[in-house]
Amino acid sequence: EYGRFQHRCAASSSPLLFEDKLILQCDHYGDSYLIALDPRTGANLWKVDRPDVWHSWSSPQIVMADDQHELILSGSTKLDAYDPGSGDRLWTVRGLAQECIPTPVFGQGLLYAVSGPNGDHFAIRPGGRGDVTESHVVWKYSRGTSFVPSAIIVGDRYYLADDKGFARCWEIPSGRVLWRQRFNGRFTASPVSADGKLFFVNEEGSTLVLDATAGDYVELARNDVGEGVLSSPAISHGCFFLRTSKHLFCIGDTE
Repeated sequence: EYGRFQHRCAASSSPLLFEDKLILQCDHYGDSYLIALDPRTGANLWKVDRPDVWHSWSSPQIVMADDQHELILSGSTKLDAYDPGSGDRLWTVRGLAQECIPTPVFGQGLLYAVSGPNGDHFAIRPGGRGDVTESHVVWKYSRGTSFVPSAIIVGDRYYLADDKGFARCWEIPSGRVLWRQRFNGRFTASPVSADGKLFFVNEEGSTLVLDATAGDYVELARNDVGEGVLSSPAISHGCFFLRTSKHLFCIGDTE
């Protein structure tokens, strides 16, 4: 126990299991911290205070840079990288919004972080030491940022639908916008991908299926379960799992 978690939405950062550590990002109005636990016993392996952050529902990520693992945290106004072995802070990029909900994604050697509304997209080269805002930001884009949904990378493309359903596809690593589209409805869930397809689920429970292999916007299907959806879907063992306001659906081949 580390005291009361002081936040109107409580703790929403997902835990991260990495090697022999269970890592938790605990950013709130109280004493924010990052901690690594022994997953078998719960004992502290290391704990690092984060006194300069107070808002985050984002989840930590592990990336590889220069043959070293880096632990990435999106928090108030900045993105931080830590050494997952010791908890030492490695580098910082500043410029994020005060409230960070989307989780950063990694692909083609770059980190992609977004926070909003009215924030910026950042494409960041990991590595370096200290404040690397001026040296490691490869490109920045100031439109179409989301408040809640995370982005997704499939191949050499970066996709994001914001809360109001405005979607974009960027080419990576150039940052060139390949298409823009207005989806139906509002979005809280983050997209997922499998079998060359992209799945975007809106709050009304309608799943939009796109062709992730096409060079342009290609819509394959729209499937409606008739119940509200706020949770991101999951894909495993050839099945599509969708948690609605009333049920948990498992959609797949009955055979």
